Amino acid sequence: MLTARRMRDKSITYERDILAEKRRSQLEALDQVEEEVADQDCYEKFRHMLKVTMPHVGLVALLTMYTVCGGAIFHLIESAHELQLKSTSIRTLGMTKNSFLTTMWNLSQTENLTLSQWIEAGLERMQSLEVLLYEGYVERYITVNDVLNKTERLQWTLAQSIFFATTVITTIGYGHMVPRTLSGQILCIVFGALGIPLLLITVADIGKFLSDFITYFYRHVKKFKFKHTERLSEVLQQSRRNGENWESSQKGLNAIRNIIRKCLSSRFGA
Repeated sequence: MLTARRMRDKSITYERDILAEKRRSQLEALDQVEEEVADQDCYEKFRHMLKVTMPHVGLVALLTMYTVCGGAIFHLIESAHELQLKSTSIRTLGMTKNSFLTTMWNLSQTENLTLSQWIEAGLERMQSLEVLLYEGYVERYITVNDVLNKTERLQWTLAQSIFFATTVITTIGYGHMVPRTLSGQILCIVFGALGIPLLLITVADIGKFLSDFITYFYRHVKKFKFKHTERLSEVLQQSRRNGENWESSQKGLNAIRNIIRKCLSSRFGA
């Protein structure tokens, strides 16, 4: 009998252990499923966010890449031409200036030369120097620093070229820089013809994105406000009910007190 009872107890304990192990495994499986569901929800949210934002980001990135590439091409085409024009103009300007000074010195050494004749000859040669300076400034990228300090600072740097490309597609056109080469002018026309519609599409897409975002934000603010207003109204109603219950309980207590007082007064009075 004792042996059978022990065997039965062992079998019961074994069955309990098996059931506990099954429950533990089921709980672990349930936890794993919940984690997988949570991870799947996070993945779906992230995927939805990417699906919503990537077209807008991609369009802006495409426009930025188009502008940078256009500016780089402008830089490659116009910078070499600018260096060539500027160096040639500076040399020509220096030679003309030296020739002017030499001529004026020779005129000053000439005998029987009146002041009016000297001024007339000097103005004639100075006019050619002024025309050369103006042409160099307008058409050959010559600046004051180039004339005084003999420096050759580029206007068509990479940053300035990208800025010029931006002014082209935005139709601003400051006019401070223009392509001088034929290939640069043709590129400017083609670049603007393709870039301006791309910019308009991007601006319209950004406007739609901002409109959707503002609508989404306003909807959630309104929902949040309605939810908390409803909750506040429930709290106020509950507090009113509690106040009414308190008042009714106070009235009941006062009535009981009055009854007790009447009973006591009638008893002791009697």
